[in-house]
Amino acid sequence: MLGKVGVIRLSPDEEVTQGIGICEGIEDGLAILLSGWAPIWCATSAGAIAKFPVLSGIEALTIFADPDANGMKAAGECAERWRAADRECLVSAPCLGSTP
Repeated sequence: MLGKVGVIRLSPDEEVTQGIGICEGIEDGLAILLSGWAPIWCATSAGAIAKFPVLSGIEALTIFADPDANGMKAAGECAERWRAADRECLVSAPCLGSTP
């Protein structure tokens, strides 16, 4: 995606208390919500995840990373910033390339 970097809040602010999840793209966000995981916000690009700021009052972040090089790099940058701010941060990514 080119252009502005931002997030789409699939879960309202009132549902964001101690922790939040972030992913890349609305489709992923909707799938995460349907799995029962909330609150979730969707980044508009990997770059938006990389630049996602540490939020005041939020103690934990779960990053649902795309498993490609850009997605994992962005998740790592974001996680590093959150951990440096003494916040809990988990990066979760699907496994690719598994064979039966």
